[in-house]
Amino acid sequence: MSNRPRARSMTDALRVISFHRDIDRLMNAEADRVDAQLESFSNELPRLKESEIIELGHGDSPCPICLTQFLALVAEEETAMAMDSPAHPVEELGVTRLVQTCGHIFCRKDIRNWMREGRSTCPTCRRPFIAGVEARPTDDSRTIASIQLRPVAWPIRSAADMDLENMPWVEELVIPILDERLGSAQAGSPPRPDSPPDERPDDEDRSHFAGMYS
Repeated sequence: MSNRPRARSMTDALRVISFHRDIDRLMNAEADRVDAQLESFSNELPRLKESEIIELGHGDSPCPICLTQFLALVAEEETAMAMDSPAHPVEELGVTRLVQTCGHIFCRKDIRNWMREGRSTCPTCRRPFIAGVEARPTDDSRTIASIQLRPVAWPIRSAADMDLENMPWVEELVIPILDERLGSAQAGSPPRPDSPPDERPDDEDRSHFAGMYS
């Protein structure tokens, strides 16, 4: 049996397109899930009183993000709350603490903006806000992350849209994953009777597709 690499076909290109679309759906669903969890986490952040900040030993400490003194932020919150129409949304005022995780203290506005921008770890210690969000990825998800960092011309709707000469990672990363996943199903498939021993059905004429891998 020949050990030469299996030639790539139009079917490979179509599988890559489908694979990308599946990745997009999965990644978008995961991003939506994390965003919802971060919003819930943000909404549950407590408001610290001046006495609590002093008791925690941060009476003279500034917010690590904006560098404004915590007690000045509390005074600003108290002044705003006494007004009929505060200049800033009340949920953005004051000081909070990441009580569910690391315990670090920030002004509410900055830490909420930090989360709103999609960041999911403490700015000070990088501990995740949500358990499991930064769990160690599997080999496939590491590959997917690498793929998404590569430039691709979108949208890709057909094999004709794919310039594989500028997408070498397709052969390097995507197709091996697909081959591995389909390998067990294809392992028992015998060669066609009219094919030479080292050929398989996948080695059909690919002249219309050869330029994509030249």
